[in-house]
Amino acid sequence: MPHRLATTTPPPQPPPPHPHPDIPHPQPAPRHTPPPHTTNRLTAELSQHPHFDRITIHTTRNLTNITIRTAKELHYGNSGKPVPLTGTRLLLITLTTSRTHNTPPCTYQGPRLTTTHHMTKIKGFALTDITNNTITFGAAFTTNPSHRIIRHHPPTTLTIDIIH
Repeated sequence: MPHRLATTTPPPQPPPPHPHPDIPHPQPAPRHTPPPHTTNRLTAELSQHPHFDRITIHTTRNLTNITIRTAKELHYGNSGKPVPLTGTRLLLITLTTSRTHNTPPCTYQGPRLTTTHHMTKIKGFALTDITNNTITFGAAFTTNPSHRIIRHHPPTTLTIDIIH
């Protein structure tokens, strides 16, 4: 039977005395501890530029999945009622954020339902659902929207440009 040698680590040694007793010995930098779980803040903004309309969505958590698809109708998630957006073309924007079992749900700060007559392409925008870590928005257009998606890190920001 092989014999194993026990290994021990020596106890930590105190720091050497400082050459000048009146000057305190430097202390090691405190370790960074992550902040306690905070609410996932979510905001959305609409803006117009010379060649495109822009939807910008900011969140404090990582976006793990982004789905943008056309829809025939938009409905609110909790009630199932139709979203009163005017437009012949609709986009459904679904975001999934990272979330653990003990993470609080997200809070939204932004337009819940807005019409945008001053914008070239976007005619309406609405928050349709927030459940746990999934957020859904709807956007209305009068023509078929051609768009590009830009993801920024950190903070996690999603930009959708609707080209004129």
